[in-house]
Amino acid sequence: MSSLHPCRAPSAVLPLAPPPEELLAWLVCGDPLALRARVAQRVTQEAWLVDVERALLRAQTLVALHAREWPAGALEARLEACIEQALRQLALEDDACGAEEPLEPFCRPLGLDAGAVGEACRRFNSLPGEVREAFVAAVLLGEAPERSARMRRLSLVEFARRARLGLELFRAGVRARGAGT
Repeated sequence: MSSLHPCRAPSAVLPLAPPPEELLAWLVCGDPLALRARVAQRVTQEAWLVDVERALLRAQTLVALHAREWPAGALEARLEACIEQALRQLALEDDACGAEEPLEPFCRPLGLDAGAVGEACRRFNSLPGEVREAFVAAVLLGEAPERSARMRRLSLVEFARRARLGLELFRAGVRARGAGT
């Protein structure tokens, strides 16, 4: 048994090969490797529609499970790889955005089916990153299309095409689910 106390690790340096359960406890208590910020940044940058808390827990678990295999000096790259793997795994799951219950308060006032929205999120996450990013910029963040296209060095038509692919996915998914009820 290691002497690693979950909340009293000496610094943000990965402890040397404690058992995975101890390493996970250390990672969860106080977030010493700033995984929460790293996950949130990746979710935002790459426009994933996933439950960030689930992504964080998945990344922490992957770090704890694989840290013993890592060569010295590879911490940053390995942390990023675990975050990437966590996001890709969640994107493929049926409830990537979380269970239907958390979506209900958002969906009910809009007359949307939480299950259909959750399914649309899963399909959205399988789109190429540039499509997800354009959709988030145009639809969710409400950025000016001309400015967004210019910032991405795209024509306005190409930016709009990408954003529309994401929008159509949600419109078709919610419409199809609603039509069957």
